[in-house]
Amino acid sequence: MANTLFWIGGIGSSDYSRMYGSSIKSQYLNKLSVIHACKILKALINNGAKYIMVQGLRPMGCLPSQLSRCSPSDRDKSGCSAKANAVIIAHNTLLQQKLEHFRHKYPDRIISYVDTYGAYQTILANYKSYHFEEPFKACCGAHDSSNGYDFDVNRICGTSGSSTCQDSSKYISWDGIHFTGAMNAQLADLFLNKGYCQPSFQDILKAKKCQ
Repeated sequence: MANTLFWIGGIGSSDYSRMYGSSIKSQYLNKLSVIHACKILKALINNGAKYIMVQGLRPMGCLPSQLSRCSPSDRDKSGCSAKANAVIIAHNTLLQQKLEHFRHKYPDRIISYVDTYGAYQTILANYKSYHFEEPFKACCGAHDSSNGYDFDVNRICGTSGSSTCQDSSKYISWDGIHFTGAMNAQLADLFLNKGYCQPSFQDILKAKKCQ
């Protein structure tokens, strides 16, 4: 356990996506999701884990699945749903506060926050330089939909009436919910090599070599 790098993926994405239109309060989900992530982190620490990456959530308000059901007036400067992203920002802020508490309590552990939100926004702001052509459309979905995002909840990728784009490497979103392989590759590069982890991945490697 002590020589293994653990990665806790983003927790709560599915819950947040189902929250809209329901009576569930975002603050409740913020707290519940972060508590669950912290329970996993605590379990790893209790079992001897020393190097742990904890991933924040992506800006869900930028996904075709979310944009297709939001009011056109609900947009931030990036073209994403401002309301949906505000919920995710609150989640990520609370998560980082809890991680700082863990760092103080367990100074001999390295707990790194993976800034998925920041990395995604960096790519979105300069998507053409990352070789993308479609920042808000789904590669696999309803390409004749009228909402402009090629996403229809009644014709999701793999169902009757859906189709696939010719080149997924030009798309950020695969099916309106998940990333394409090209997007995952760009995010991985930012995480591992461009400082979108705090502490950075390089700092974790240095600390491991010093053990």
